[in-house]
Amino acid sequence: MEVCVSMVASHPLKSLCRIARPWAASLVLASLAGGSHAELFKDAASCGVHAGGYLAQNEYVFQYTGACQEGLAHGQGQASWTSKYSPSAKTVWKGRFSQGVYLAEPLSNATVKGIFREQVLFDVGAIKSSSGIDAAHLQVLSGFNLTAHAHACRPNILYVTMPSDAALGADEPLQALVRDAMRQLVSQCGAALDLGARQGLKVELLGQHEIAPDRYGNLPGGVARTSVSTDGKVTLGHFHNEVTQRARQAQDRQTRLNAQEVIRTRLAGFFKQHAAQAWAPLSEVAQNPFRFNDQVLVSAVRLIRVESPQVARVSPVEGRQSARVEGAVAQWEPGSYLLAFKAQGREEQPWGRGDVKLELVGFARCALTDCSDWLDVPQPLQPGGRP
Repeated sequence: MEVCVSMVASHPLKSLCRIARPWAASLVLASLAGGSHAELFKDAASCGVHAGGYLAQNEYVFQYTGACQEGLAHGQGQASWTSKYSPSAKTVWKGRFSQGVYLAEPLSNATVKGIFREQVLFDVGAIKSSSGIDAAHLQVLSGFNLTAHAHACRPNILYVTMPSDAALGADEPLQALVRDAMRQLVSQCGAALDLGARQGLKVELLGQHEIAPDRYGNLPGGVARTSVSTDGKVTLGHFHNEVTQRARQAQDRQTRLNAQEVIRTRLAGFFKQHAAQAWAPLSEVAQNPFRFNDQVLVSAVRLIRVESPQVARVSPVEGRQSARVEGAVAQWEPGSYLLAFKAQGREEQPWGRGDVKLELVGFARCALTDCSDWLDVPQPLQPGGRP
């Protein structure tokens, strides 16, 4: 007798054949990563039927009668597995077969797209939808379970497939499409629909109808994905769409760049207003105030206290060292400031030189503690630089 093994690398339903004893059952599709398998059962007439590996135990005797095509059950037929030890214990699949796969009612007209490990992918047809998305199909991945056949009304995963990625650019039409697909499956399956005990059925949305496994035998994830449940009405779980997410991220980046450009323009205006020559973090000025040659510098500071109408003590927004500001500070309130100033050396103290002295040229109040409302620009300011 001829026994055929299906190969992932070519096509899941094409076969390479070898000779074996009539009762032998052979492997249909091996996962490249190992694990569970589906089996291709052959009777003496060399007509094969795909089933789960559980039925490959030696205690079962397989028989098929009915239509065949290229060595596989195709058309009307009956497959049976009878226990050697209890002839009354028999598993029977009777009805329509396609390429060796049993197609049970009420979706006996589904198209078999492939066999992957112990699962069959069925295309149950075009989705009738008011979403505006045309030519979408519902495909169902269903598994063999012990002696049970794979059934499109007993789905493990739903695939909503489209001819291209063009329809994946908007979430609401896709969500409507998924709901319509689920309602269609509920209507077609009726009482045969079995979602098991799961809270939500996984749904993958792809921009192509052909679904091919990777080199490990795993089917691809969708460009968009969600879950769906039904209890009188169809409810979607969290909806994730990589296309719209990338579009939102790009839009967010552009919005941020636009906002940063507004800040840069305002900061450049501050520099121009006060004839400032460079950005200089106060921490650097405090280290050596003598190297700036009476330049007008800009820095961000935090008010420590006002000591007189003409003197305030400040610190960098990013540090702790203090500096003395001399100028019109009588109206300053607690908070942070953008300063334009000239470095004027250090204070003379009885114990030596004290804090760096700054001659106030101009200032602006910061709305935020770190002055990012002035400093969050497209290119971060570098010491000695300008916006």
